[in-house]
Amino acid sequence: MRDSDAQPSLIERLEQQRLELLRQIELNPLPEIDQMTYGSQAEAASDVFEQERALTFRRHLQAQLCEVEDAIQRARSGNQGICMSCGQPIPAERLAILPEAKLCIGCQRRSERRR
Repeated sequence: MRDSDAQPSLIERLEQQRLELLRQIELNPLPEIDQMTYGSQAEAASDVFEQERALTFRRHLQAQLCEVEDAIQRARSGNQGICMSCGQPIPAERLAILPEAKLCIGCQRRSERRR
């Protein structure tokens, strides 16, 4: 997708997505775990579960943020919208739904089958 007219809107969408992810990370801090005292094992286990859940969510958001930041760099260099596997253009419809996509649909399917 080397069309210079499309690049600014793609970069803008990626930047908006980046800001939203940063906001979500900020709005979802990791819960504190109080020091466990005698008789509070159930409460401590619940606290640990909540912290693990929050940590998993934060890792997911941070991974998405990395994908978006990589896509922003590719867009600025004129390479976003080009499949990183086969070098063919990624369809505009796919980029409209997933602007950070780095693989075309065919290469994405092959990649998922290998997992």
